[in-house]
Amino acid sequence: MFKFLLILLLVFLVLRMLGRMFFTSYVYTNDSRTNNTGDRSKEGSVSVENKPKTEKVFKKDDGEYVDYEEVK
Repeated sequence: MFKFLLILLLVFLVLRMLGRMFFTSYVYTNDSRTNNTGDRSKEGSVSVENKPKTEKVFKKDDGEYVDYEEVK
């Protein structure tokens, strides 16, 4: 039983180390791609982009909207 737990622990640790190696290399390659865009604002500045409002499109068979009023 002890031997099984020891092997399981070693397999877990090896997979964890391999995962960290591949994940960090993936993050660094993606980070280097985003840094080269040159479309970055000055650090600390805030920009807000507004999206144009779109009208809601209803189908003919959707029915009519009725405003709900609670009666006491």
